[in-house]
Amino acid sequence: MEIKDSKGAVGEAYDLVTTKENALDILSGRKKVEFRKANKFYDSVFLDVDDSGKMKIKEIFAVHFHDSNNTWFLDVFACSIAIYHMHPDEKETMKYLRENNLHEMDEVLAKAKNLPIDSEEVEWYYSLKIDGYIGTNLNVNELPSIIDKVNFDDYVGDSSSKKAPKKTSKKENKKTQPTVEINYDVEEQGLLNKNFWNMYKDSEKGKKAIDLFNPEPEKLAESIEKLGEYAQNELNDENSPHYMYYDIWANFEEEEEFNKKLQTNTRESFSEFIDMFYVKEADFSDENEIKFTGRIILPQQEYRWMANSIDSISFYLYYNYDFFKPIFNKLRFDIIRRNCDAIGLRLPPIPRSNDYKEYLMYYYDVCVAFNNFQKKNKLTDAEFCACLYDYAPMYIKEESLSELPKPTNVWITGAAPGDFDILDNLGKGDNSGNPTLVWACNERTKRGDIVIIYCRTPRSCIHSIWRAKNDGIFNPFDYYHCRVNVCEGIRVPPITSKELKADPYFSQVPIVRKNLQGIKGVEFTAEDYSELLRFIAQKGGDVSALPKLFEAGNYNFGEVKIEKDVEEKILIPMLEKLGYSSDDWTRQLSLKAGRNQKAIPDFVFFAKGERHFENAPFIIEAKYDMAYITDQQNAFTQALSYARMLRSKLMGICDKNRIILYNVNDDGSCNRNQPIYENHWETIYSDELEGARLKKLIGRDVVKNI
Repeated sequence: MEIKDSKGAVGEAYDLVTTKENALDILSGRKKVEFRKANKFYDSVFLDVDDSGKMKIKEIFAVHFHDSNNTWFLDVFACSIAIYHMHPDEKETMKYLRENNLHEMDEVLAKAKNLPIDSEEVEWYYSLKIDGYIGTNLNVNELPSIIDKVNFDDYVGDSSSKKAPKKTSKKENKKTQPTVEINYDVEEQGLLNKNFWNMYKDSEKGKKAIDLFNPEPEKLAESIEKLGEYAQNELNDENSPHYMYYDIWANFEEEEEFNKKLQTNTRESFSEFIDMFYVKEADFSDENEIKFTGRIILPQQEYRWMANSIDSISFYLYYNYDFFKPIFNKLRFDIIRRNCDAIGLRLPPIPRSNDYKEYLMYYYDVCVAFNNFQKKNKLTDAEFCACLYDYAPMYIKEESLSELPKPTNVWITGAAPGDFDILDNLGKGDNSGNPTLVWACNERTKRGDIVIIYCRTPRSCIHSIWRAKNDGIFNPFDYYHCRVNVCEGIRVPPITSKELKADPYFSQVPIVRKNLQGIKGVEFTAEDYSELLRFIAQKGGDVSALPKLFEAGNYNFGEVKIEKDVEEKILIPMLEKLGYSSDDWTRQLSLKAGRNQKAIPDFVFFAKGERHFENAPFIIEAKYDMAYITDQQNAFTQALSYARMLRSKLMGICDKNRIILYNVNDDGSCNRNQPIYENHWETIYSDELEGARLKKLIGRDVVKNI
């Protein structure tokens, strides 16, 4: 059927009957996805036959909901329509349900659990993702909040009138693609605090930042240089993001095919673009003529180096295509995540793959999330960039981190000849004041861990011992992918690889037997480190000044094999030591997160509220193991979503090894890089001072009075 938007434009819509309660849930944003069970009727509604005789979903993106008597209606825009096989072993189905936090299908999945995946009894469901309402005669004033109102041209546009971007690399010629192409299934984006945001926009700081990201076309080169200075001076981005910009610009000038692939902003076209993209070194004459040297500085399909050059590539794309956004701090993706956390911008999960192309495709997926947040908050391109890179850091309290926790692990990593000068300044002159360096590491590195720096050939020796200042950072746009900040470095007498291989103990250590090749964060055991201290002492080094692994107490947790063991054998006994009784917390508290959707935090303390427990001062999310940084990031994101729902002031995440606590601000923001407490269970249980410190933070009387 045909419907009209507020501007009078006419578009096709599916005609679906539903209840008023369901429509109000959709309109208020509580229900984001509409499911319909596949049968002959709905097949005829949603499916069509293409020219080859194959079935396909109709290209209709609107839905006309109404009751059976047509006394009310609700017209909405459905940004994606798909069909899912509802079986627990269907990976695509489960990924979709998890990413969108959908529990409406839980009972259907439970019924299919004991059925073979190819059983005819396993049901199929059509899924319609709602992304704004077009029109309604329901009383929106009765609802506390409603989803955005949209028009057809907000999504489809008039693509017939679009022209290819001119090859002038000027902001005025940016290509605007049909917006319908970018509405992929990503987590719902948050809203900015309008009062704070408007105050920022009207401030001198805000105006300056917004203007910086919106340069005048005739001053584009000067503007890019200013952005490079801004990145270095304001964002501490030592890798100036414009260093390859002009080479990329020149290559786009020569290769028309590059531009053709970006005429639409689909994921498929971007994938084809990065397959063919390469960069030749370019020289510019005084007359601004382009001459190529013949040297290829970014080879075709060299995806690892291309991802490492995403800042320069993203700059060109930002200034020429509306969809793409610039990337700063490419070696510190944790800073980008931190800024996104501060403003409620949800990023898609980072892929984990040996296929480096996936990390380039992740840039596209990040841009999808950026665009959805921008659209949700009605920001211009320049306002979005200023919001992410200049406004968001203002929300983050740059407090000094607490003292480093006692180390759990020891890692050895390698330094190349280009790093030797930096290392040799350790303890000399200005560098005597505890410098911080960034080093390739293992992603399981935890804050406080011990990091041994080994100088590779031609020195081939252990140089110094440091502490990890933060957790290992997995970065999709870094050539090495994982880095860590190290601090508190102490130089030791050099121990050569020859000496290590001649030593009775180290000659049997696997990494030594491999001639210390490929050490970008190889784990040393406690015994390995103890023997290294022995070696250092033999060479006249002062081992008393070197960091020690913590000494575990005699407390026996018994067998800890699953998440429930973490809760029962480690967490609950500690809660009891902190003064709590079982009446003070609720386990697996069911929270209403939408129609037929639930959120279930593990431990909620002193929950209040008559309907759905509207608030609680403190929550803890328990996991079995957060060994990998992505596990910790996912646990943090999950806990923060619960804390926001319950307006909590404190939240914690824990696993079999340790507990981490965070403050949650009044606006629901939380800095994942600044926990208020982090330590290992063995230390807490065996050290009375640590127990007293933890009690001051989350003891029963403290939390109850928040």
